[in-house]
This record gives sequence, C-alpha cells and structure tokens, in this order.
Amino acid sequence: MFYESAYSNRMFHFCTDKFHHTFLMILVQLMVICAMSPIAKTFELQHLKENTEIRVTQDTYDKFVYFSKMCALATCITDYKLKVGETLYDGGCPSNLKFCSDLNVNPALKDTVIEVLLKLEEYQLGTGFLAVDHFHKILILVFRGSTTSWDWFHDFLLMPSAYDPYSKEHYEKQVGEGKVPPCENCKLHYGFGNFWKTLHPEFVNRLESFAMKYPDYKLIITGHSLGGVLATMAGVEFKLRGFEPQVVTFAQPKLFNSEMAHWVNQLFAVYKRSQKIEDTREVEMFCENKGGLYRVVHENDQLVDIPFFFHHAGLQIDIKKYETPHEIQDLKYVGVSKDVGTSSFNSSTNTLEKEAMSTEMELYQEDWLHMYEHRNYFIRINECGYI
Repeated sequence: MFYESAYSNRMFHFCTDKFHHTFLMILVQLMVICAMSPIAKTFELQHLKENTEIRVTQDTYDKFVYFSKMCALATCITDYKLKVGETLYDGGCPSNLKFCSDLNVNPALKDTVIEVLLKLEEYQLGTGFLAVDHFHKILILVFRGSTTSWDWFHDFLLMPSAYDPYSKEHYEKQVGEGKVPPCENCKLHYGFGNFWKTLHPEFVNRLESFAMKYPDYKLIITGHSLGGVLATMAGVEFKLRGFEPQVVTFAQPKLFNSEMAHWVNQLFAVYKRSQKIEDTREVEMFCENKGGLYRVVHENDQLVDIPFFFHHAGLQIDIKKYETPHEIQDLKYVGVSKDVGTSSFNSSTNTLEKEAMSTEMELYQEDWLHMYEHRNYFIRINECGYI
C-alpha cells in the first residue's frame, strides 16, 4: 500500500505539473495572439493617445498673443487714440506703444490699416474696430470689453430670449439647402441679444464689402470679456452669410442655452475639429481653409462661468499660469465644454441666484471673481497702455 500510495502521489504531481505547463503555454499563446489582434492595437493606440498631451502649435500660440494685443488696442478707442485710414506705424495708434512703433514687437504694424471704428455711446458695449492686416493677410474685427464697474453684471441674471437670426434670409436659405441644421429651441442671453441688435445694422454691410474686396484674406473676429460675446455672435451671423470666420475670444462669459450652444458647435464644425485635434494631438488654428471657434480661458477666471444656467460653445484653451507673461507651455487644451446638452435653464431659481450673486459681487468683487486673471491674457488685455 505504501508503494502504491507513493507511486500515486508521484503520478498526481506529474500530471499536475504537466497541466500547469500546458495551461501556461496556452495562456502565453493567447496573450501573443491578443497582442497582435487589431483590437489590442487599437487599445494600445488609444492608451498612448490618452497619455500624450495635446500640444498647441507655435503658430497658433503666436496668433493667440497677436489677437490679444489687438483686443488691448481696442481699449484705446475710449480716448480717441485710434485713427481711421492710417497704418499703425503712421499714426493709426499711439506711438508710445511698442505694438504701434516697434517692428520687432509687431512686424505687421506698417502693413495694418484701421478701416472702420465702431464708436457707440460712452461705456456702451459694441465699441471696436475693423483692420486690414496685409502682412498676415487677414481682416480682423475686434470688440472691446465693457469698461463699466460691473453695471452689466446684473443683466447676466435675466431670462434668456429666443434666438431670432439677424441674417434671417441667409439662415432660412442655408437650412433649406441642408447646409445648416435648424436652430430649435435656441435661446441666448437677453441683454447680449439687444446689444447685438443695436450694433448689427451699422457694420455688417461694411465688413461684408471689405471681405469681398479681399477674398483671399482670412476673417478674424475677436474680443475680450463681453467683447468676446459680440465676437461670437458676429461669427455666427457671418457664418450664416457664407463666410468662414475664425473666432477667438478671451475671458468670454456664457451666452447660450444648451440647445443653442450645441447648434453653434455644429455650425462651426466644432465636433469635427475636436476629433481631428484628438487624432493629431495638436491644436493648429489654420489647419484648414475653414472657420473655427476658440475660447481662451484663464483657469482661475471666475467670470467665464457666468451667467449661471447658460452654456459655452467652441473649443476651450486654458491658461494654467497665474501671472504674465503666458508662454506656450502654459497653455492646455480642454476642448468642447462638457456641460453642453446636459442641463437647461431653470427659471425657478433665478430670483434666489440673482439676490445671492448681487450680494457676492458687492463683497467679493476682486478676490472671489479673480479679477487679476480676468484682466490678464498673455498681456494686460483690458487697458491701452500695456502693449
């Protein structure tokens, strides 16, 4: 019995070891097969992409900085320091500014002419200018931000109003031809819509005539803060008119309800552009002969998150660094706003939010809203004397 038992044990261990060996061999082969499969390759590529930071190209960074300086230049309108028909170098803007006198700072200053000034009533939203930059071959429409001490802030808490395209004939034609989806249940901030209505008749036809005059020039529309709101709205209208505007805003507050934010993203092919950026792992602003919609946001700028219950459109680029100057390594690609399509405006909380926010504004205007961050985008963007 003893010998039979020992023999049986030896046979059991032999079989067990052989089973383990066979199992391991099969497992290794399966791992090799899986590693060579298309699914595994796809997973590996996705994993690599997730761990590869999306970079902003040098050319795109340079454009962001240039457009931010043009936004700062728009603040010079307040003191009548910009002149129509002159190049920046020959008196079009203040000669004490390096941006207007030093070719090393602005190589385009001898080739940039201010063609139109939009000067409304004092402190009224909508002031800006149109310039033709022959150096970069662009038409650039710039809107200045508000210069008031937050009088406009209380307008943020009003109910949204239905969007009625100001280029309605063009909108209906584009929708009828299937080029643009219908904007259903689209709403936008009531106060901003009114600002746009007062501004719209004054400059659209004039800008359109310049665009026709320079068909090979790219149309850039930009603005800081509330100027960014008007830049976005102007971009929508010119997109409906068949143009391909490149809209770049800095510190822009929220503007649309969820449905309209989604529609604007469709209008500017934001989702397609986002996918291309994910695939190429880089942000190249002029990669195609198409328009685009970009929002540059300082990470700690609280004003970009108001009005509450409204939404952003476009692709977001964050500035990570607190103080200026902001270099290319300080930029981070964020992409499409994640809240689009996830919530809608809730009017029942409007009164409470209005009262709470009014109190907060009075008590914590500077610190709570991080005003330093709101004013500094690559440069001190809200004043004339810092470029």
